[in-house]
Amino acid sequence: MTTKLALISILPVVFLLPVLLKASPPQTGMAGTGMVPISRVELATLNDDEFKKIQSYEGEIKRLAALYNFHMEDTVYWPTLLQCPAWTKNVVLEFESVEIPGQVPSTFIVVSSTGTLHLIPLFYHGMAPIKSDTALDPHNIATFNRIIDDEPPNLRADSIWLQEAVCYLGIVVGSPKLVLPENIRELIRPSSDQVIQRVSPVVKTSEKEVEVLLYEVIADERDIVEWTLSFDRKGFLRDVHRERKRRSAVLNSRTRN
Repeated sequence: MTTKLALISILPVVFLLPVLLKASPPQTGMAGTGMVPISRVELATLNDDEFKKIQSYEGEIKRLAALYNFHMEDTVYWPTLLQCPAWTKNVVLEFESVEIPGQVPSTFIVVSSTGTLHLIPLFYHGMAPIKSDTALDPHNIATFNRIIDDEPPNLRADSIWLQEAVCYLGIVVGSPKLVLPENIRELIRPSSDQVIQRVSPVVKTSEKEVEVLLYEVIADERDIVEWTLSFDRKGFLRDVHRERKRRSAVLNSRTRN
């Protein structure tokens, strides 16, 4: 029988699991938004029943990885659960390389209603094209929408649209430092309330679509990334746009977008 340690040493990816794992209750962010980034939970903390359910997908995960010319037995990976507060049925499982910290070669998603396994290549390692952009890839957007179709969100509040956007980026970007109400002072160190307003997430609603705009802090402190995620009115993600901007220009601008 495969032990938890043995499973850790053969699986190299991230996948979304069905009801087998109970998602953590939504946490509450600043200003009562109730919106938080994806949380990370180590696989070793699972109980035996939860672990056995994950183990049942081992063969299909290996098969899918092989289709992308990635042989999981060749590298050791450390698994982590990625839990989105908006999802109660589906949970993401991410595998980081032990040999190359920070390397996450792929994501697997199991849609709970069908049990179907789907793979999202996150970067080049025999799995994704060398210049693949995972956040903008139509395949990855479509895979994310399988989750939305499986458990449609309650879209009555702006915070729900923002939560879905944050969870999508949390899967395909990998630990992005998104500027959110609860961390804005830590990440940006704003000099005034006007600066806070400029860099705070924005939800723009029209008759046919909803746009979520938010910023990501990156390693290059001179720049900042602006994300625009467009959803239809049913909650399905239709388009993702990313633009790198000078941080000084954003912080000193008189208007937001």
